[in-house]
Amino acid sequence: MFALIVVLWLVALSPAEAASVAGIVTIESNVPVSPQGWAVMERKLLDVMSESAVRFAEHYTRSGGTLIWKTTGSASLDDLPESFYNFPLLYALGGDARLRDLSFREWNATLRQLTYDFHVLHNEFAKHGDWFHIGEGWLYFYFLGLVDPTDHETVARARRYAGLYMNEEPEAPNYDAMLKIIRSPHTGSLGPVFGSEDQAAPYNWSKGMASYGLPLSDVPGIRHTDDLKDPENARKMGGAPINRPSFGFAPDARRRLTSAVSLCSIAPIRAVCGVKSGTCCPTRDKAASSAADST
Repeated sequence: MFALIVVLWLVALSPAEAASVAGIVTIESNVPVSPQGWAVMERKLLDVMSESAVRFAEHYTRSGGTLIWKTTGSASLDDLPESFYNFPLLYALGGDARLRDLSFREWNATLRQLTYDFHVLHNEFAKHGDWFHIGEGWLYFYFLGLVDPTDHETVARARRYAGLYMNEEPEAPNYDAMLKIIRSPHTGSLGPVFGSEDQAAPYNWSKGMASYGLPLSDVPGIRHTDDLKDPENARKMGGAPINRPSFGFAPDARRRLTSAVSLCSIAPIRAVCGVKSGTCCPTRDKAASSAADST
């Protein structure tokens, strides 16, 4: 995977840009050959996809680049970026030159839309989000590095985003330097979110999610997705991760189970941290510190 990223990154650079990067050897091909049939078809596919992307942006975005959609209410931090996230990847693979500027334009527009219309971002990053949805939404940003790894705003954002998980931002103490862990599965530019079973969001039934099945199959009284139509069962399913002795399972990523889970609410970690219910590692005695170090 690393090799693929490097290759795509080099493809995205002009010869002059590539030559300026220390340690990179450039190879120029200047002997014309007849391409294989599969290569011709692949080139045509890239052309058709490029034109589709440009037309999509023309028809479904406003003059400033924001997606034509509602302007109030709620929005997930990943859905808007997913409308455009493959534009920069397509450009890096050899897509139309128009996709270069369009990729940056739509990313910036998406950040503005999520910030000012839906208020889910702070300092251009999710205020709070589970690891999976942040990863989904920020795939777009990762691919911008393939378009131009020297872009000033992209480099600055990458450093700022990384700093959110290195305690460089006072508003976002997401990292526990002593235990060397991210303090919660639900983090962001306003820090970690902690919860309890009582605060857990219910895992309600929905037609769209029913096809995925149950996220957990051993919650008493819940054997089928239809059982989640009962509010009490939805509450039990939403709070189930809090009662687990570890967080080694992977709940369905498209729901908000992780929003209620605090790593420090799990019994073994509480024992190490010396944490009382409702807090997360505010104080630790020497014994707890020694236990953590040995762990």
